Amino acid sequence: MSFKSTVAVCLLATGRALPVAAMLMAGASAVPALAQQAVYPVVVDNSSTDPLLSNLSIPAKAAQAGMWSGVYSWPSIPIHASLLPDGRVLTYGAPPGGTVQDGRSLVFWDPRKGIDSASFQVLPNAQNVDSFCSSATLLSDGKLLVSGGASTISGFSSREGMVLDWRTSQPQRDYNLNAPRWYGTMTKLPDGRAIITGGSAPYAINDPNVPETPLPTISSTPEVYTPGQGWRSLVGAYSTDAFGPRSERWWYPRQWVSPAGTLFGISTEKIWEMRLGGNGSIRTLRDFKTRVDNNTRPNVGPTSTAVMFDTGRILQVGGNGYNNGYQSPSSAAATVFDINKLGAGQLTITETAPMNNPRQWANAAVLPNGRVLVTGGTRYADEAGNNAVLSAEIWDPASGRWTLGASGRVYRGYHSNSLLLPNGAVLVSGGGAPGPATNLNAEIYYPPYLFRSENGRSVLAQRPRIISLSTVAANFGQNIEVQTATGDNIIRVSLIAVGSVTHSFDSNQRRLKLSFTRTASGINVTMPSNPNLAPPGYYQLSTVDAAGVPSRGVIVSIGAAAPALPGATPATPSVPAPVNPQLPGDAATQIGTGAVAIAAGADGTIATANVQNNIWVLPPNGRWTMLEWNFKDVAIIGENRYYAVGTDNNVYRRDNNRWVQVAQDSRAVAASADGTVAHINASGSKVWVKSADDNNNQWFWAPNVWAKKIALVRKGSLYYIGGENNVWRSDFINGPVLVGRNAVDIAASSDGTITVLSTDGSIWRKQNDDNVEAWVRVSGTATRLATPNAGTMIYTDSSGNIYRR
Repeated sequence: MSFKSTVAVCLLATGRALPVAAMLMAGASAVPALAQQAVYPVVVDNSSTDPLLSNLSIPAKAAQAGMWSGVYSWPSIPIHASLLPDGRVLTYGAPPGGTVQDGRSLVFWDPRKGIDSASFQVLPNAQNVDSFCSSATLLSDGKLLVSGGASTISGFSSREGMVLDWRTSQPQRDYNLNAPRWYGTMTKLPDGRAIITGGSAPYAINDPNVPETPLPTISSTPEVYTPGQGWRSLVGAYSTDAFGPRSERWWYPRQWVSPAGTLFGISTEKIWEMRLGGNGSIRTLRDFKTRVDNNTRPNVGPTSTAVMFDTGRILQVGGNGYNNGYQSPSSAAATVFDINKLGAGQLTITETAPMNNPRQWANAAVLPNGRVLVTGGTRYADEAGNNAVLSAEIWDPASGRWTLGASGRVYRGYHSNSLLLPNGAVLVSGGGAPGPATNLNAEIYYPPYLFRSENGRSVLAQRPRIISLSTVAANFGQNIEVQTATGDNIIRVSLIAVGSVTHSFDSNQRRLKLSFTRTASGINVTMPSNPNLAPPGYYQLSTVDAAGVPSRGVIVSIGAAAPALPGATPATPSVPAPVNPQLPGDAATQIGTGAVAIAAGADGTIATANVQNNIWVLPPNGRWTMLEWNFKDVAIIGENRYYAVGTDNNVYRRDNNRWVQVAQDSRAVAASADGTVAHINASGSKVWVKSADDNNNQWFWAPNVWAKKIALVRKGSLYYIGGENNVWRSDFINGPVLVGRNAVDIAASSDGTITVLSTDGSIWRKQNDDNVEAWVRVSGTATRLATPNAGTMIYTDSSGNIYRR
């Protein structure tokens, strides 16, 4: 079964509202799809109607020029925008309804719900980290790393960072940078690390004509981020050529991972290459269009936009300004950089046709058909009015020519962005704070490929469809079987990295053409052969037919955990199953929402810790009640017998309507019906056990047990997930025994039932408390699990909704 969120806030039985966590983006089709039997285990939902493609008033020339939606209100100015692995969009940069510079408020938008108040979720003042003018990238596990930024208004440091887990919509403070990085560029690397370059202290310098010498306020030494370890300076890659004050080279350098595994970059008029081993090294390759007089209008500087539209091929267009206050005419020039032979010392730079309009502060997005869409910008400085460029343009790499598209209604200049959505349309939003237009709004651009001409008018095109896939989590070089709709004539398969864009540049955007062979049910697609071509993470996979029309994009992962594919049944792991097991039924009842953690007692009591760190409990035949204090995890022995981990990382026991501290340095807790309690150290991941349900702090270490998740059956029987995602059983006497694999969550009940959630979201159950690997698949998918007994299961979906089966 698939889980789909339908409202922005759901109500508990008491009528109290709990904030919703991550929302699902369901697949949809512009044209009603004929039902077709799926042949592979990951089934894509093509039956739902896409609200963004419904009830459109389509202009006659949409098939040639595309079309724009109306102007939609947005809760805040979307200065930064990222597509998350579940298909939602995260924006930030200004407070809700405000115009000041403050990047601490997060706005989640679910495109499946259209664009209205019900489609947004707002988290105000997240973690007190000001991410205004920061940089962000999706890590290999899909978490969004946001670092640097800040403004003079907030007063917060520009070294601070946070990590957002899309599965819970929960941001957490993360490691600080070593240097201030306001206007830095972050890019994910082939080994799963991230690199940040450029940046400065906020508003430290705004003069492109300073001498080419080091300045203490400019961050000319790159840093690399290792998950779980933080940032390290690459002292060998220090460069004022690449990241110095001259010509504002430190301001959002344009950079990409090259096919050779190095980092290639363009910093205004300097072209450079960085090697990433050890302390790093960097070399300047050559100059690029050094301006000699004010009449020369080269496509350089942070007011340009650039995108990797094909493997190792980059298009950079527009610009000619050094900062948002620089008074200069804009450039229409366009240049293609080919870095495919950079490892052999060859760099090819070719001029292509100029745009129809000169632009500064435009945005570029690569489309599934391989063409590049450019929107917004101004003909001079950052001016609106008569200098605003409202028309879209699309560049065709096959011909090197531009096609003028339809015109939007709003000037999109400094602090605007564009983001490719899974349905093939493009979100264009933001602008302002500061700027000539304060844009608390967004528009949708529908490229021409979404339409076809019919009797002198334009109508929605019949699109190719992906029906099912063998997997959505592939390794490098692995083949994915893709079932396509009957009659689809697929000529191209496109893979585009999910976007994260700000200040006219997406530092991770790249598109690859995938090779494929035809099969009886569709096509067999080969993933990129190595991470230099596609750094590990999340991508939109689309098929393109002979008319150039793309399918809806399916978000897949390469060399990373599986994404939460909406409307899909995850692939089945190969594990043995017992005969005639006792399992929960398929019928599920929603009983709550907003859950981050859940627990269930043998007596049927349920508890959840929600996104606001509140604990809510639901006794048998009772109603939801919120307990006082703030907690991030909870465990149940029975009604009114609760343990919880506070936001201070201490373990507390509920005793006569008060909380008593019984342990410290914890991140998760579990309990069994016989009163045994266990918790995991926040530092070191050791597991400690307490044999009695009392207020004493008498814990012993479970020998040789280090865990990410734990579950207790009874005293002497602990199940846990280790660092490698394997499932182990410990009796606290003998060494742990391996009993399962590929798990991300685990639950146990006193009758000996063990339930695990696989890395692909599928649910598996073991009926006996023993050392045997004997698992059976339970229907459906989940995000969190709890099991009061063999015949019942409590679980959450990706939106944090709580269900009982």
